[in-house]
Amino acid sequence: MLAILIFTRMFGYVEMVLLNTRLFGFGRHISPSSTGKDKIRHTSMALQGNLKWEEWWGTLVESAERFQLVKMRLNLSLPRLHEDFYATWSKAGNHRRENLWQADIPLVVNGLHVGRLFASGVQDEALASREIAQFMQFVETLESQLGTVIQEGLRASGRKGLDSMISKPEPVEAPTPESSSAPEVATPT
Repeated sequence: MLAILIFTRMFGYVEMVLLNTRLFGFGRHISPSSTGKDKIRHTSMALQGNLKWEEWWGTLVESAERFQLVKMRLNLSLPRLHEDFYATWSKAGNHRRENLWQADIPLVVNGLHVGRLFASGVQDEALASREIAQFMQFVETLESQLGTVIQEGLRASGRKGLDSMISKPEPVEAPTPESSSAPEVATPT
């Protein structure tokens, strides 16, 4: 019965894909051919939806050498749009933990939380804060591109724009000095 639900994609399909990917990745770790020093492991999958996340992820992967990255993990989740994308990238090697910087970055587009990016890189002679700041500037430009991918996907599918996905709170009026002062007391004349 469970196999029918998974096969028809009614229940458990995404979980099965993730499990298969993890098990396949585990097999690579224990195989003798995976001992290369600069071996790169890469996984990406659209768990749900059909927006073009691969190009956006590809830009991040191409930046790995420039920022001396050794590990990245991306999770994009837009439940209202029925979009979910997961990707990992890592470079094997003898990276001493004390020489690595790490950043866990929430990705926000037009005020809407759309996912997280985790990155880890090797610190060279420069200050770690400088290296992270340069990477953050790069990610900031990618966030605007991420918004473009989402908007184009919405347009192509005939759905409303991203702004309609964001629930904005009602503005609250600030009290004026007259309304916040103590009640007036009548004085005898």
